[in-house]
Amino acid sequence: MNNATKIMLAAGAVSALALPFIIHANAGPGGKGGNFGQAFIERVDADGDGAVTQAEIDARRAQKFAEFDANNDGQLSADEFAALQEDRMRERQNARFQRLDEDDSASISADEFGKRGGGMVERFDKNGDGKLTADEFPTRGRGHHKAE
Repeated sequence: MNNATKIMLAAGAVSALALPFIIHANAGPGGKGGNFGQAFIERVDADGDGAVTQAEIDARRAQKFAEFDANNDGQLSADEFAALQEDRMRERQNARFQRLDEDDSASISADEFGKRGGGMVERFDKNGDGKLTADEFPTRGRGHHKAE
C-alpha cells in the first residue's frame, strides 16, 4: 500500500470517528463554536465585511495551493497534497478540541467528551423507532445546505 493510500485511509478513519462531533457542531445554534458557517467566514472573509464572495473563496484556495506547492511548479504532488490535507485536518482537530473543551481547561473531561454524542438519536431519528439508519443522517456534500 503506498503512502497516498495510507493517508487517504487514515483521513477516512478520522472522519468516521469524528462524525458525531461534526453532526453536533452543525446541528444548529448552541454549543461552543458550533457554527461552521461563521468559522468559514472568519477564515475566508478577506475584507472583513462579515460575508464571503466567490472571489474571496477563490483567493483563499489559490493562497492555500501556493502555500503547499513546495517546489513552485504549479502542481501539487501526492506529498504536497498530503501536507495540505494534514494541515486542514489539524485546523479541524483544533477547532473540535476547542468546542469540546467547554471550560477552557486545555483538556477534555469524560463529561465534556460524552456530551457531544448525547441526544443524537432524538435529533435525527426521523421515524421515531429509537434507532438511526444511514438515511436519517443529514446529507453532506454539494448543495447540502439548500432546501430539499
